[in-house]
Amino acid sequence: MDYEYYYYESRNRYYDACSEVTNYENRANELRSEKQQKISYINQIKTDLRKHKSASSDLNKAIKKDSVLQGDLSKITSNVDLASDNFGSMASSSSVANKSLNNVYSAESSKTKSTLDNIFSTLRSKKNNC
Repeated sequence: MDYEYYYYESRNRYYDACSEVTNYENRANELRSEKQQKISYINQIKTDLRKHKSASSDLNKAIKKDSVLQGDLSKITSNVDLASDNFGSMASSSSVANKSLNNVYSAESSKTKSTLDNIFSTLRSKKNNC
């Protein structure tokens, strides 16, 4: 009986089995690595989602402040009108023409109102596009 033949055949099967075990271990390690990468990716997406929700909430709060700011701007304009009238009656002179505070500050007031309107218009359009 030729035991050497069986020995080599068994040894080859053993080496093949060891090679297969190593391959499966490598594949398991690859899958673990992929799993960890996917978990990291999911965590990053969750973080981004929280940031976006926070930004959206802040945007909504800012848009709600538009009416408050517009009201404050109207109050300022009204107070400037009143101050202009009072200033005109206090500082009248026959030799110098009175300057109306409305004329002095109207360009700046208009520019401020326009800027506010543009900002809130942009915020609303960005919010609606999301």
